[in-house]
Amino acid sequence: MIYMKANRLFIKTKNKKIEYMQDKVLELLFYIFRIFPVQKRKIVVSCFKNHGYCDSPKYIIQQLLKLDCTADIVWLCDFENPPEMPACIRQVPYHSIRGIYEQVTAQIWISNRRKSRYVRKRKNQYYIQTWHGGVRLKNMERAAINKLSKRYIDSAKNDSKMINLFLSNSDFSTFLIRRDMWYSGKILQKGLPRTDVMLNGDRNTIAKKNKILSIN
Repeated sequence: MIYMKANRLFIKTKNKKIEYMQDKVLELLFYIFRIFPVQKRKIVVSCFKNHGYCDSPKYIIQQLLKLDCTADIVWLCDFENPPEMPACIRQVPYHSIRGIYEQVTAQIWISNRRKSRYVRKRKNQYYIQTWHGGVRLKNMERAAINKLSKRYIDSAKNDSKMINLFLSNSDFSTFLIRRDMWYSGKILQKGLPRTDVMLNGDRNTIAKKNKILSIN
């Protein structure tokens, strides 16, 4: 299946040769778009399964908007089911030519998912990885390598090479990041934005979260 509507270009296929060729073409686009400069104050955000405005990236952006509303924020998402988010955030299809352009020209990347193996980061870009599995109760990546496709493993290793800062919420998470995620770079072990709201949020927000989770 080929998606080209609304500036999207992505082939869903089980054919490994087509999959490989597609990734090489998309990788080439990451280099071609380097004719455009990195734009200061542009931030590109992506979330697990393109779920949109959620998880730790949401809370990072919420706080950023309180401090500085002049940043150019781009959210890579699924345009089949566009998510609700603040009007000042530009939504761009994840698998699209435009999505590649936005990533190549952004100063900062924020993501809680692995980026595809064809993605290439420039030296003057900064990548913050928040990861979506904060509690880490299941085997992941290297610990479950026999369950993973070669494409995913390649993506995970490529992603880890690009990360500048990995967020962690505990000694245990830091240990697993080192052991299982092919990552040897800088880790900031200060909690995760999505759960910190339970400690540092206002009383009304904490009360609402407690009610949802049935916490007395």
